[in-house]
Amino acid sequence: DDLWCKLRSIELVRVGQIEQQLIESHVLIIVKNGEGRLTIDYTDYRLRQDAVHFALPGQTIGISTEEGERGELYVIRFDVSWDSDSREAFPLQRELPIYQDTQMVMLCELMYRSCRSEHSLERFRGQSAFQELLYWLLKNIRLFPESDQRTALDRTKAYIDSHYNESLTIEFLARMADISPKYYVDLFKKTYGKSAIDYITEV
Repeated sequence: DDLWCKLRSIELVRVGQIEQQLIESHVLIIVKNGEGRLTIDYTDYRLRQDAVHFALPGQTIGISTEEGERGELYVIRFDVSWDSDSREAFPLQRELPIYQDTQMVMLCELMYRSCRSEHSLERFRGQSAFQELLYWLLKNIRLFPESDQRTALDRTKAYIDSHYNESLTIEFLARMADISPKYYVDLFKKTYGKSAIDYITEV
């Protein structure tokens, strides 16, 4: 309840060689299309549409591509403040898997257009869209353990059914279910009678 977030800027940039740079504000990176590599401090991440990335002030970020890779991504800079004296860390950090939806990209496009408007009311609308984006992300990122593990498992199985043509890993599916990879493997086989890898291959 004490947390305030304000949009500072949003850029639509082509995925390319961006040298490691120190950031002064919170940064949210959302892939619109394509792929590449993101480095936050000394950790590398694969940029993809089913994950978002947060970096904190004082960290460094860099974006690179391999030969043949292309794409666009939104780089959203924002400020965080607290009403109270307790300066807690911003709850979203590093790579977070999401459930893909056109809503996220639509909100990014609305923010991008609004922030470039000559009219202050439209720029204010961009702030509103940013709040809506944060709400959508919190609803669609799995940060907390599911009380019902079967529901979490069913969700990953449904994800496999609709994303079988992608490069799915046990680590990614386990993160989506908020359990360890080893436990995910055991639970999947116990629940469905076959391993997750066998199910992906079958689908």
